[in-house]
Amino acid sequence: MYVRCGTYAAEHLTDGFIREDIAVLYGASDTGSRRNPGTGKPETLAETLVKTKLWRRTRGGWRMPDYLDYNPAKEAVDKERKSATERQRRRREAMSSRRDTSVTHGVSPPAPTRPDPTPKTNTTAEVINTSVEGRIPAASNGQFDYFAAERHGSPAEEAERRRQMDALMAMTREETP
Repeated sequence: MYVRCGTYAAEHLTDGFIREDIAVLYGASDTGSRRNPGTGKPETLAETLVKTKLWRRTRGGWRMPDYLDYNPAKEAVDKERKSATERQRRRREAMSSRRDTSVTHGVSPPAPTRPDPTPKTNTTAEVINTSVEGRIPAASNGQFDYFAAERHGSPAEEAERRRQMDALMAMTREETP
């Protein structure tokens, strides 16, 4: 309850004064764990805060005695807000006057470059490693058995690889002038 009321005081700039209705809203009338020795009734949370000298009872509510030691006063906050408003106003005026006096030449900047959205259909093959030697030399007509040197996987996998390589080579031959 002490923290909640302190937050309320900071938000609403009350300089540490907590109105009675606000304190009751935040639980001042709830009973604490101690009993008041004079009445024998359970001590309220507000009474506990007064007893521990965190609050002081005043007309219409309570005051946090050391609030201004740790928080800025309402006057200081209002003054800072007013100076910030004035500073922002001057900055906006300076920006608008700079914008108004700038020379316009009637030419808009070039449009930003963007990547071409059309897909590239370049299907030429690139030779990556030319030092591979097989047992069978390449035929002079360009028909080379790429998998004759060594088998990789099952016969079905070999057939699929061969089909893919033949298709790639055919596409390469079609594009070469």
